[in-house]
Amino acid sequence: MGIVFGLVILGFGIFGLQRSLRLRTKGRFTIGTVTKIQYRGRSLIVFVSFDISKKQAVTFEAGAWRGINTPLYKIGNQVPVLYDPNNPTDAVVYNIDSMWLIPLSFFGLGAFVIYTELTRK
Repeated sequence: MGIVFGLVILGFGIFGLQRSLRLRTKGRFTIGTVTKIQYRGRSLIVFVSFDISKKQAVTFEAGAWRGINTPLYKIGNQVPVLYDPNNPTDAVVYNIDSMWLIPLSFFGLGAFVIYTELTRK
């Protein structure tokens, strides 16, 4: 059962890293504005809006990783955004956390769980 759990976590990491690499190589950079901050249970959700043309704006949800009482962003903050030009709703706030640390953490944790399960005697 532990191997299955490790494979699922590893899969999330691989998916996140593939997405980051795809956005980094084929995505476009722009500046977005934090338009709304909403709490969903214990999770903090940040909404960011950016323009892809003079007539079209896109809004997407970005997680804030600090905690319930200390939001990472405030309404009106400008943030760097990386988005897929073929699917502008596939966007991230461009920072090291969302692009690399979170996917690498999932990848490492999944690999560790699998390794410990395979080497257990």
